[in-house]
Amino acid sequence: MRIFTPGFAAIAGAALCLISYNPATAAQHEHQSAPSAQEHSQHGEDAALPAMRLDAGKKWQMDDHTRILFKKMESDFAQADHSSLEGLRNIGGTLKSELDTLIKGCTMTGDAHTMLHVYLTDYMTAVDKLATAPTVTDGRTEAVKIKGFLDRYDDYFE
Repeated sequence: MRIFTPGFAAIAGAALCLISYNPATAAQHEHQSAPSAQEHSQHGEDAALPAMRLDAGKKWQMDDHTRILFKKMESDFAQADHSSLEGLRNIGGTLKSELDTLIKGCTMTGDAHTMLHVYLTDYMTAVDKLATAPTVTDGRTEAVKIKGFLDRYDDYFE
């Protein structure tokens, strides 16, 4: 059973209002387990995105707002202090704030918007867990997941 913080609930609620939501896809994500730590490289998890697909073999076109915020999240994450619990929680909080800005300013529609939602489903969960990590080990586990998601963003979106 997953426990969500009020901040995550607000972000998720806003996302559901703004993003085309597919309950079948969400249920599919909810029941998938994350790969073990041994299955990941030291530079980031190969983010499990089984429901993701390309747009007839091409990357999905994002609006400038989304593109700019993902570049910012990637840069902020790379420059963050990953050595302490405080640093890990801080970057989690920063990413949550940037996700909130992304959701509030989203104007996308259609299939590209739906694919962005599929991507964000597990990414948002990892960000929330990072922001509230109880230990450095837990924080680093979520940071590895986030690194994997950020690495995979360019595989699907431009």
